[in-house]
Amino acid sequence: MTFNVKDIQNGRLNQQKARETPGSFSSTNGTTEVNPTGDLSKSNRRMAGQVGSRALEMMSNPEEQQRTANWMQMFATSNQGMEWNQSKMQMAQMQQQAAQPQQAPEKKDEGDAKMGTRPQE
Repeated sequence: MTFNVKDIQNGRLNQQKARETPGSFSSTNGTTEVNPTGDLSKSNRRMAGQVGSRALEMMSNPEEQQRTANWMQMFATSNQGMEWNQSKMQMAQMQQQAAQPQQAPEKKDEGDAKMGTRPQE
């Protein structure tokens, strides 16, 4: 008895489809493939550039604004807060000094002028 190769392949394909059940439908090598189907509009991840969820909460929630202001006030009176403020003021002072141009008078070497030599380029 000889069988057509295409008939055997189609028969095996039909047998495989008949064996598929909801539990074995999406499995590869015995492990289930999970495809998330959650509501993407209610995700906790926010991809909106520079403005994050914390900033939006601060802008729109007066209770959060007050809570943060209270925390900042308590931090400012703590030892760590005072150290931080002192460091911040020192950094600002250093930046101001660096931004001011150095005004040192330029001195010409008169010995070169007398000797008739030019500085090398």
